[in-house]
Amino acid sequence: MFERFTSQARHVVVLAQDEARRLQHNYIGTEHVLLGLLGESGGLAFQVLERFGMSLDSGREEVHVIVGTGKGAVSGHIPFTPRAKKVLELALREALQLQHNYIGTEHILLGLVREGFGTGGGIGAQVLRQHSSDLMPIRMAVLDLAPAAPAESGRSRRWLRRRSTGGAAAEPDESELRITPAADTSLSEAARLAGSQPVGSHHLLLAVLGDRDTAASRALSALGVDLDQARQALRTADVTGTSDEQPEEAGRRKMLIRLTDKQLTIEATDPVIVDLGRAALQALGDQADPPGTIRGDLPASASLSNVWQALHDSLGDIQRRAALPADSPGKPDRPGTEAA
Repeated sequence: MFERFTSQARHVVVLAQDEARRLQHNYIGTEHVLLGLLGESGGLAFQVLERFGMSLDSGREEVHVIVGTGKGAVSGHIPFTPRAKKVLELALREALQLQHNYIGTEHILLGLVREGFGTGGGIGAQVLRQHSSDLMPIRMAVLDLAPAAPAESGRSRRWLRRRSTGGAAAEPDESELRITPAADTSLSEAARLAGSQPVGSHHLLLAVLGDRDTAASRALSALGVDLDQARQALRTADVTGTSDEQPEEAGRRKMLIRLTDKQLTIEATDPVIVDLGRAALQALGDQADPPGTIRGDLPASASLSNVWQALHDSLGDIQRRAALPADSPGKPDRPGTEAA
């Protein structure tokens, strides 16, 4: 992997090690990688981070508030943490997705952002969220500055349609979906903008508006729509409560945990989960004893061990986040904001 790194990207790794030593840490974590990016002022990643009000000095201060310093000087080899290794692996994936034959500072930053999506994310992503609670704008800013991939000559792409099979899941239709060159480009650009996230309607429209010569862009312009304003609005679009929101994210907002001295109860009002619960109860029949309950000791309930593990991990994560000081850079400032 390191053979693909540009000289600036390699310098970031060296700087990350230096930052770990400076903080007397015996590991290189995502926070040190972020500081390395801030220390390489000639890199594209630094240009993006600077746009979001970040600097090496402020980054060092934020990292120090979260993790503090070690107990003594560190010598010898300093290993990468699993999260930091994952960031570098994701940097490679981002480079391949962008069809770049090298890994630059921009790809490392994309790796940091991608590692921070969802419920996960290390200290590096946590610091980034102090400057952009939604990491997507940072990703968009990187993609705006990243060099375009070389054009694919003579290459065609087949986009598979999904055909409905009644109540079953949709299946791929092997017949070719004929699309225009503009639509082909827009679909590829939408996938690039979404990265590891699902492609949403905002990605599709944002990709279409990127080319002012498409029929869609010209039609909107003729209606008086300011395309630049529309693109800006799409970049910061909030999918909460929309049909673009992932079902699990919409579902968690309809969950409530109640706790008494010896009992924890989870209440879920998400219609999807409620309907599945009814179907499971119906299938259990007389095994649902007392009526209306699904016991975890039933042979059919073996998969509830996964639910136990997920609940165990989730409650621990809630505890860690809630315990952060009110003025900590890692303290979520609104519902739905992720921190590590």
